[in-house]
Amino acid sequence: MPFAHSMSPTEPHASRSANAPATTVGGDRFELLVRSVRDYAIFMLDREGRVQTWNAGAENFKGWRAEEIIGRSFETFYTAEAIASGWPKTELRLATERGRSRTRAGACARTARSSGPTW
Repeated sequence: MPFAHSMSPTEPHASRSANAPATTVGGDRFELLVRSVRDYAIFMLDREGRVQTWNAGAENFKGWRAEEIIGRSFETFYTAEAIASGWPKTELRLATERGRSRTRAGACARTARSSGPTW
């Protein structure tokens, strides 16, 4: 399932006045749209890899409710073997360098809360 790391629509953009509010009506609508997507797991991480946002698709695919996973390390989604190999840290480094990361379902050994490893 896809995992996305990107700029939040509520973060100030370079083209926005420094005094303008960070949250806009358009940003609120965008956030509502992303949160309601059920076919894709879309969530954001901070630079340390802690889950910051969570959408309906992420809950559907991963089995965690937002209040259970927000603030936890994204390494929660990886097997012990993947963590030992350094794969999650590499993914986080690449996402930080590129501004996002996309991983298709079946491309890695991640775990879902209820079913264990997913391939």
